[in-house]
Amino acid sequence: MHAVHAFFNYANLPQAKEYLWTWLKATVAGTYSKDLDRTERSDLLYFYEQLEKLIEAAHLLHESKSAEQDTV
Repeated sequence: MHAVHAFFNYANLPQAKEYLWTWLKATVAGTYSKDLDRTERSDLLYFYEQLEKLIEAAHLLHESKSAEQDTV
């Protein structure tokens, strides 16, 4: 749960969606990334790191829940 709280302390849901959209455009559109300044690029990298931690935490919660259900 720490990763979930850390993620949403960094970005609320609308901000997270905006970061995700900007990240997608930057990686898919090719030239869009040249329009981002150093701070924006840094923010997107940090967002990626937080998103990765959130996914890992969600996986652990899923595994824990699956293990609980297997023992019942």
